[in-house]
Amino acid sequence: MKKLIVTTLLTLTLATSTLYGGNVNPFSTNTTAVASAATATNIKLSKPSISVNNRTSNCTNLNLSKVSGADGYKIYRSASKNGDYEYIGSTKNCNYKDTDVKGSKVYYYKAKAYKNVDGKKVNGKYSNKLCATPIVTSVKSNADIQKIIDSLTNKNTTTQTQTTTKPTTTTTKPTTTTKPTTSQSSQTYDSSYASQVLKLVNVERKKGGLSELTMSQALVAPANQRAKEIVQQFSHTRPNGTQWSTVLDEFNVKVQTAGENLAYGYNTPEAVVEGWMNSPGHRANIMNGNFKKIGVGVYKDSKGTVYATQLFSN
Repeated sequence: MKKLIVTTLLTLTLATSTLYGGNVNPFSTNTTAVASAATATNIKLSKPSISVNNRTSNCTNLNLSKVSGADGYKIYRSASKNGDYEYIGSTKNCNYKDTDVKGSKVYYYKAKAYKNVDGKKVNGKYSNKLCATPIVTSVKSNADIQKIIDSLTNKNTTTQTQTTTKPTTTTTKPTTTTKPTTSQSSQTYDSSYASQVLKLVNVERKKGGLSELTMSQALVAPANQRAKEIVQQFSHTRPNGTQWSTVLDEFNVKVQTAGENLAYGYNTPEAVVEGWMNSPGHRANIMNGNFKKIGVGVYKDSKGTVYATQLFSN
């Protein structure tokens, strides 16, 4: 499950709100609705890859790449390269056996993932088109040879499509906060992700008639530090037990008004900004006219899960 969490600090007054409950909750947030919307969005954007494990005269064995969070996969087949595709069945794992095939006929396949969300089946995108040519064990004439050549000429190669990594809901026992550092390795910090988040946030602010935020390098370093910390403890309380705002003091950042948004499991900039904008508390920070600066922190763990933070200031 993806997670979001929001806090705003307004002129020496600290108000804390989490989507799973907190000491003070100034915003009315439907946690279930936010989680369901995020899950549906993740599946809608998913696209599995499909390949042939084996094709005989009476069976096609298909392999599917795993889509994080999917309940199963729907399989579609066409009898010609540019023909219509019909639904032929589904599977809850990454394998499917099509036994309704004929001899040396060439078939084309597509697949898409699905998930049951709030009693409704949400479908992902179609996979690449796959051509399944039967293995021929003997050739008796020139006509047979030409048939094989014709089928191979129309064969499409498969491509691997990246899928989002399954977000983890497990948090480790709080430990001492690691020493802040202003540098991030290329394996953990994705500046392109951060830049795209800024761009998408400013699109939303422009729609609301607000001035654009500018990326503050003074805020980027503590934002990156917080992104690493929420891997240990997904909370506005830091692993050492202090409030999130103390990270600003550690990096000698002096502000009058500040705010923090947290999220993990949203592995694209589009998904995380959409998740924040769909949550009243997070949206309030993004659309706060008092904020002029932003620092976006990004940390990717060994499983590929993205942890993202936003630090706002005046």
